[in-house]
Amino acid sequence: MTKLSKYEKETIINWNEAEDTASIYTFNADLKRRLAEFSRKYPQLCRLERSTTEGSVTYVMDKSRLSIRLVPPYSEERLTAAREYAKVETLSVGEQQRVEILKALYRGADLLILDEPTAVLTPQEVEDLFRVMRQLKAAGKSIIIITHKLKETMEIADRVSVLRQGKMIESGVPVAGTTMNELAQMMVGRDVELSVTRRAEQVGEENFSVRGLSLTERGVPILRDVCLSLRKGEILGIAGIEGNGQTELIEVLTGLRRPDHMELFKDGKPLSGNAAAFLAAGVGHVPEDRMTRGLVLEMSIEDNLILGYHRRPAFARRGLRLASAIRRFAEQERTEFAIKAPNVQERCSALSGGNQQKVVIARVFSENPDVIIVAQPTRGVDVGAMEYIHLRLLDLRDGGKSILLISADLDEVRSLSDRLAVIYGGRIVAEGKPDTWSDMEIGLLMTGGSLAPEKEGTA
Repeated sequence: MTKLSKYEKETIINWNEAEDTASIYTFNADLKRRLAEFSRKYPQLCRLERSTTEGSVTYVMDKSRLSIRLVPPYSEERLTAAREYAKVETLSVGEQQRVEILKALYRGADLLILDEPTAVLTPQEVEDLFRVMRQLKAAGKSIIIITHKLKETMEIADRVSVLRQGKMIESGVPVAGTTMNELAQMMVGRDVELSVTRRAEQVGEENFSVRGLSLTERGVPILRDVCLSLRKGEILGIAGIEGNGQTELIEVLTGLRRPDHMELFKDGKPLSGNAAAFLAAGVGHVPEDRMTRGLVLEMSIEDNLILGYHRRPAFARRGLRLASAIRRFAEQERTEFAIKAPNVQERCSALSGGNQQKVVIARVFSENPDVIIVAQPTRGVDVGAMEYIHLRLLDLRDGGKSILLISADLDEVRSLSDRLAVIYGGRIVAEGKPDTWSDMEIGLLMTGGSLAPEKEGTA
């Protein structure tokens, strides 16, 4: 390796009083690591601007977060600052999981139970977690992992037990002699189509577009100049680590939040207003959190199926509910969307996660919107419900609907999308066909990393 010059060993901070940001240039390995971690946790405050093959990086950081302190060693001030910066909330999700594992080990645990540990991790973080799990296994620890991700089950598990509707269907099945299709059949009780088959695109004209979307909260930029467009008969997927502006983007595009600036068009006409105005304009919304945004859990299935649409003439007249009409509609949707419940008067709190999600999807899809914003559609649902939801989304796409799909499940968003966009730090950092990049490359983009010049940009 070429010896670094004195200049290269320096860390250079460019500070302009007229600007809100400062740039940091360095070769220092420890500083690079800390900057990378900080940008991953707070992408709205710090981002990687440039990296070189020689090993230097340049980060742009909000000046309010750049601190130069002169603190004597081992002072009380330094100890207080150390405790402050050691808060778990400042860590990435992957690091937080390691803290949980260390906490359990410190307490003398020989058995670890991990519930959906990879749900919001990048491919790189999944690899890191699996490496830790293999080390623990080699050290004599036992690990139970609860997951619906069959590919990861096949990679990390030695034996598999399958629960279905509260009953143990199979126990201790060796992974080495089992296929993913066989596992899926055990989980659902029938053959399951694991791979998604997308028919050839029949893309129509553009009918939903947003330009210059910017959002700032408490002086912190959340969304930065987001530009997206949707055409009839396509699914545009957005991949990104949670916390990079996805929630805010969904809420802006469904009328739940007002941005600082945005040009939004539906069928060539400007669209604005509240959530009711967006629903009336034919924009459907499957929220990312069905428990708080999608359902009123203590209400019945039939009442939840008309939420937001309860004033429609089909359901109400002169301010009075048409109970029999609502009941017929609810029974029809229960059958069509395979909602497993004894009757439509059942409270949604009594349903499984998969059936709760079907209620939300039935409500939105039954209105036949032109544009559908779908967030985390299969989070916490079983393989059978996942297959069903995927097929319904593809049917809508093939029927000429425009679908914006936001999901933390990279396999899901890649398999369903006709086009894929990656969001990081509130910006769309890449856009193209799903096969433009490998999983690892997408994971790198999701954490603010840079690709080879020929693989960056849009397609």
